Amino acid sequence: MGNSKDNDEADQIESAKRNEIVESYVNLVNSGTYLPTRADLKSLKISRDSIRYYFANLSELRKAAKEEYPDSFKGSIELEDYVSDKYLEKLKKDIKKYKRFVITTVISGQKTHEGFLSSIRTYCKLNKAKLLFLPAHDPAHNLQSEIDWHFDPSVIEDPIVFEEIYLNTNFFINSIRVTAKQINPATGLSEISQKKGSFILGSPKQMLEYDSVSAKSLPHARMTSGACTLPNYATTRGNSLRTAYLATEQHVIGAVIVEIQNDEIFHFRQVQSDKDGSFCDLGLKYNKKGKTKETPIVVAGDYHAGEHDESAVKALIELVSYTQADEIVFHDVFNGVSVNQHEEDDVMLRSERAKKGLNILENELIITSKEIDRILNIKSLKNAIIVKSNHDDFIDRWLRKGKFANKDHIQNFVFGAKLASEVAGTNKDFLKTGLELARQPTHHKKIKWLTVDEDYVVGGIHLGAHGDRSANGARGSIKGLSKSYPRCVIGHSHTPGIFKGAFQVGTTSLLRLGYNRGPSSWVHCHCLVYRSGQRQLINSINGSWKLND
Repeated sequence: MGNSKDNDEADQIESAKRNEIVESYVNLVNSGTYLPTRADLKSLKISRDSIRYYFANLSELRKAAKEEYPDSFKGSIELEDYVSDKYLEKLKKDIKKYKRFVITTVISGQKTHEGFLSSIRTYCKLNKAKLLFLPAHDPAHNLQSEIDWHFDPSVIEDPIVFEEIYLNTNFFINSIRVTAKQINPATGLSEISQKKGSFILGSPKQMLEYDSVSAKSLPHARMTSGACTLPNYATTRGNSLRTAYLATEQHVIGAVIVEIQNDEIFHFRQVQSDKDGSFCDLGLKYNKKGKTKETPIVVAGDYHAGEHDESAVKALIELVSYTQADEIVFHDVFNGVSVNQHEEDDVMLRSERAKKGLNILENELIITSKEIDRILNIKSLKNAIIVKSNHDDFIDRWLRKGKFANKDHIQNFVFGAKLASEVAGTNKDFLKTGLELARQPTHHKKIKWLTVDEDYVVGGIHLGAHGDRSANGARGSIKGLSKSYPRCVIGHSHTPGIFKGAFQVGTTSLLRLGYNRGPSSWVHCHCLVYRSGQRQLINSINGSWKLND
């Protein structure tokens, strides 16, 4: 009898201890720690040995908690339900009803940014947009042997896309699931975009790369969305501490807005959350209550006056007017083909330039001046920033080498000599002085001319670097500039991109300039920069840059 009683008491103690562990686990889940780790349980004085003794492992503990407290696991999903033919058929049918989508990543086991999610839902309601979630996970916050998809319950009411889905023939949601901490989630995926078209991938980082595919096709984009979940990469695993730190630094509360114009053409632009969850899109700020006006700055794609593309300029003028931008930043506003040292020995190309009058420097400067005025005629624009660019340097080198006295530049001798005499022994900007001599822009008082070593920062975003120069005289690139300016918008390459905190605009020039033959990744693209530090790249295709409702 004594032994039986003792056994019953021991069973009750063990049962109580087991229930205590389960309740502690569930309390963590209810508090927003959807995938508690051993470290989380250890903080509650529940040892690894206790978990092993009562449940064998963490997976079995989770199963026991789910069985006893199912209401606490509303965000825990069965993957089979989301990859079934029935679910996909329903999702595709629903997607066909929409032309505009907000796509963001939700990380398994993490809380959402409630303010940002509320702002997204407001945007979707006001703009007839469909919210789509892309799943991601962090191995440090999963079970030992499997991924348990447990999302913040607030996202379950909208579709979570686990399988590949096309939004039109040229753009699809990629079903490859990369880990939330992967430093460059688009690495090694160019052959997919080359073959199948542009795509978006689930990741808490915002990145963008383009692949040139052929001379007759638009380049294909690979992008990631940013996340609506808060950064939480805490780990006790020593080998994960570095990646956890970097993941926290690069985590973007953000999304990508995708607009489907027709079965072939689509537009996309990034959004990022402010601390309160509000975000900006096309000159409007959205929050859970509605929308208000938010004036941006426009960073134009490299202009190249004289060989500018009229459809790209049309899109730029429309963008500035639509958003009521009050400031514009120009990169390579001057083209410089009349004094381009790289083309001096190309007789055929110089002959083509001559037919257009582009072999005469004074003509080029007049064209540049008129194009500057053309943009600054937009009423909302109060200021213009001209970034010192590599095409400006064509004049500098030409004058310093005395090329205007060369017989091959006889048509530019008089103007070249006059310009040289104006700038010799001074600190004057050669391009600015050339414009003053040829045709000073009507709106010249609105213009601020940056030197090559001058910073121009708005909302923590560096806007003063063209992108042709990296540190210590090295050749410029988006990756190089991202090391010098952690948050910047640059130009130069004519290919838009996002790498870590660096954004790169495309071009406003013709997409074929004679020297870029064969496959090209050039895109007409500008950037909106808000005083809060938020940024959006705006592509245009044949002058079209957004969905016209």
